[in-house]
Parts: sequence; structure tokens; C-alpha cells
Amino acid sequence: MNKRGYTLVELLVCLAILGLLTGIATAPLFGKQRSRQLLSSTIIGLSNDLRAARFAAMKEGRPYCVEIYATNYTVSAQAPGQWEIIKRVYWPKGITRVGTLYVKLSFPASGLFKEVGNNTVTLKDDRGHQMQVIISGGGRIRIE
Repeated sequence: MNKRGYTLVELLVCLAILGLLTGIATAPLFGKQRSRQLLSSTIIGLSNDLRAARFAAMKEGRPYCVEIYATNYTVSAQAPGQWEIIKRVYWPKGITRVGTLYVKLSFPASGLFKEVGNNTVTLKDDRGHQMQVIISGGGRIRIE
């Protein structure tokens, strides 16, 4: 009697090929998702550092400032006669700053934000997605 059908090896080969093709087809989607997650985590880190600087200024009774450059940002506190850099963070690869090259955000000992002409920091990823941190005059920090 001659039975027709597929062997286990043939089925496994077909499944392996289908898995490989699925992986190739969905790879760009995972790259896009990773890019958005990196942008989101970077903007959340920046907003957390802004909040920490504000609360540290109120707690310690000394001014803090966050200086935002094209490639990084620094958190500084006023020490007797000078500014002491507390933290420096570089933008991850694929994340760039949009807008003016330099912004200084100051938090006096009261914790109230000293509004400047540009109180918005915009970052974008290598796929063009943008997110912003906006600081209001009262010191409220929000992400959009």
C-alpha cells in the first residue's frame, strides 16, 4: 500500500522557512518600536532630571540650573563662588535635539521656574518622531 503525505522533516523545513520569512518581514516594525522607546525613555529621563533639579533647589535652598545643548544636557547647582555640575547626560545614538542649540533652565531656591524665551525642549529620533518637555512658569513639567 502506497501512503501519501509529508514527512516530519519536510514539515519542519517548511515551518523554518515560514519563520524566517516572518522575521524578515517584521524586522522594520521592531526597529521603529525600538526607536520610539529610546526617544520616550530619553525624554522621560530629561523630565525627571528637571523635576529633581526643581525639588533639590527647594530642599537645599540653593539655585539649580539645567543647561541643554545640541548633544547633551547638564544639571548644575550653585556652590559658593561657582556652579557645580551634578550630572551630564549625552543624547543616545539616533536621538537629536530640535531647535536652538542652547537653552538654560533655572530653578531658584523657591523652586519656581524662571521663564525664558524658550521653555520647551524638543527631541526627535532618527525616524522623525518628536517629543517635547514643556516647563510652565510655575515650574510644572509635562511631556507631549
